[in-house]
Amino acid sequence: MSVYVLFQGPLPIKWMALESLEYKVFNVRTDIWAYGVTVWELFSLAATPYPGWDIDDTFIDKLKEGYRMELPKHCPERM
Repeated sequence: MSVYVLFQGPLPIKWMALESLEYKVFNVRTDIWAYGVTVWELFSLAATPYPGWDIDDTFIDKLKEGYRMELPKHCPERM
């Protein structure tokens, strides 16, 4: 089941899944993406996700091309 929502304010872009950014779809899969970004934050010792990136029109394009953040220094490989 997907939920479609119209927003009128700022969004947590760096924590949102690609389908949420493009189509405003929210479901269990998009929640898992957001959880993954949060876990990345924990293992990076509270670094900002996508460090050095500007949140602009190219952000979604980079995600579509398959870019993913590097494994944080303090994260075990099995995570």
